[in-house]
Amino acid sequence: MAGCRKQDKDRDVSKVLFIADEISEDALEFLAVADNLEVDNRPGLSIPEKLEAVGKADALIVRSATKVDAELLEAADILEHEEVYIYNLTNGSRLSTY
Repeated sequence: MAGCRKQDKDRDVSKVLFIADEISEDALEFLAVADNLEVDNRPGLSIPEKLEAVGKADALIVRSATKVDAELLEAADILEHEEVYIYNLTNGSRLSTY
């Protein structure tokens, strides 16, 4: 799954995407050519390292190895009532939540 903040989605500035889990080579190649995107692909980090990386990122991709819990959301500096977009890259479903 991937997520990003609404205000980040609407701006045309360089963003950091942290990839916390293994994703396909095709997906990595696709992301590598995206405009205004710096890809931080480091699956297998320890929890403290993941928390540090997500704190510096504007968007996050996880699979089943990384659990998005309260500690990770706090490290990501997600504000209470902030709109966040969630994309399921497996089945294409999308949702936004607060």
